[in-house]
Amino acid sequence: SDTNNTGDSQLRLGLSAEQADSVLRLQLGQLTRLNQGKLEEEKAELESKGADLQRLLDVDDAVYELMIEEFDNMDAKFGHDRKTKILNDDGEVNEIDLITNSRSV
Repeated sequence: SDTNNTGDSQLRLGLSAEQADSVLRLQLGQLTRLNQGKLEEEKAELESKGADLQRLLDVDDAVYELMIEEFDNMDAKFGHDRKTKILNDDGEVNEIDLITNSRSV
């Protein structure tokens, strides 16, 4: 049934069997090159990450350098003054504080 579908498609597009095969080979070749490029990029990225992780294992100061870099990033992102004020409380909790506010019907 696949050959019938292929034959029908060839007729509708006005292609000979040889032309249809050429188009399929061309498209498969393009997909293969595209996938090969993506795989090579992914391989390079993973090798780079692997080298970075190996450096963390091999170099004592590398872990501390990474921690400092991450702390600096957090400071840049979150390092601003509080917008609310923290009030000193005597720490005493009254029984009324433990009761949830709810409406009575």
